[in-house]
Amino acid sequence: MKEDSFKRMRIDILSVPVDNVDQGEALDRLAEFMGEKKARVLVTPNPEMIMLAQSDPSYLRVLQKAELVAPDGIGVILASKMGGKPLKCRVTGCDLMVALMERMAKEGKSAYFLGAAPGIAEKAKLAMELKFPGLKITGTQNGYFDKDQEKLICSDIFEKRPDLLMLGLSMGKAELWADSHRDLPVGVIACIGGTLDVLAGNVKRAPAPMRKAGLEWLWRLCSQPSRAKRQMALPVFAWKIFKDYVVGKREM
Repeated sequence: MKEDSFKRMRIDILSVPVDNVDQGEALDRLAEFMGEKKARVLVTPNPEMIMLAQSDPSYLRVLQKAELVAPDGIGVILASKMGGKPLKCRVTGCDLMVALMERMAKEGKSAYFLGAAPGIAEKAKLAMELKFPGLKITGTQNGYFDKDQEKLICSDIFEKRPDLLMLGLSMGKAELWADSHRDLPVGVIACIGGTLDVLAGNVKRAPAPMRKAGLEWLWRLCSQPSRAKRQMALPVFAWKIFKDYVVGKREM
């Protein structure tokens, strides 16, 4: 494990540094970031993201720069065990964001939702404000914007200065966008994939027993067959972990 100046305990999974944190520790780190009002990036890598980083050096650098890298995906947890340095637990982006907004509501902090299809961010805003009275969601924008619209969105964020920017763009695009917009006056830019769809009630998560058993990926595949191509990365990831860390004795 590696320790940096932020007292981060991390393990290296195929050159992607993953923070060895549980949800409570991740929440404390995010709360600390918000207090500084200097844009920090949260990413939640799963095996598909780590495999994308193997073929895209610019994407790998973005993951390596992120101030908090929470271990999402049961495959990441299993990989850490195969490498002999097990992570504490899985920290999913969706669960983390819900817990964070609950804490933010008590502290009167604000969020901004950017991403997903038209109408989804607005539905997520209504659902979260109803669930957590006191939470301030100061703006919403869908994830389909051109360069001119992007300038208007950034101007709106500069004006509203939210504590949290939840970024629901596609894998790869979200992390690169967050890293290139570190000048935004926000505490945290959270790259949270399809979480806005879940918060809006547009997509249902796997039942709790399946999530506990690490089978959320199977639920997603069955409910969203279009993900099949993406999930082909899973066996490739598993083989590379075995080859590098079990056979090759690579250090995590």
